[in-house]
Amino acid sequence: MLDFYVIGITPGSSSGSNFGDYNCCESPEVDVVAFTPMPQQSQSQEEEKKYFCQRCLNHGEQHPRKGHKPFCQFSNCECTDCRMVEERRKLNNLLSSRRLDPNHSASRPFNGKKIRDPKCARCSAHGNKQPLRGHKKAQCPYIDCPCHLCKLVENRRVLMARQIKLRRDQQKQRKAQTEQKKKKNDLKKNI
Repeated sequence: MLDFYVIGITPGSSSGSNFGDYNCCESPEVDVVAFTPMPQQSQSQEEEKKYFCQRCLNHGEQHPRKGHKPFCQFSNCECTDCRMVEERRKLNNLLSSRRLDPNHSASRPFNGKKIRDPKCARCSAHGNKQPLRGHKKAQCPYIDCPCHLCKLVENRRVLMARQIKLRRDQQKQRKAQTEQKKKKNDLKKNI
C-alpha cells in the first residue's frame, strides 16, 4: 500500500473542502514545483555562447543582444563599423531565399537542436542547393559568375571577413586591458 503526502492544495481547488470529501471530478492541485528537483546545469549551458549587440561592441560596450534593439544608443550610428553591420544585415536579407522557400524545413533531431547542413552560397543563389562539404571552391560551377547575386555573395563574404577581423582585434584589446588591470592590481597588493 502506498502512502501519499500532499504538500499543498491551492485555495479554491476542491471548493474549499478538506481532503476527504472533494468531488471526484475535482482533484486537489499539488504543488509540483515543491516536488520537482532543480535540473542541474550541464557544462554546455554554463559555457553557452553569449551574443552581444554588434553596434555596441563597435563602441566598446557589451549589451546582450536579446531585447536590446529598441534601446540601443548606437542604432542610428553612421560610423564605418556600424555601417558594416547594417550592410551585412541587408546582404543577408537579400540572399536569404531559404526563409522564403515554403518547401524548406530545417531538420531537427529528437532533442530539438538544429542540424547544420550548410550549402554553397553561390550555388544557392542560382537555385542549386549543393552541400558545402566536399564542394571545393575550384569545383563550384559559379566561381567566376559575374551575376548580381554572386556579387552579393562575394560582398557578404568580404564584409563578414572584415567584421570577424574587427571582433578579434576588439577581443585582443579587451584581453590586453584586463591583463594590464590585473598586473596593476597585483602590484598594488605587493606594495
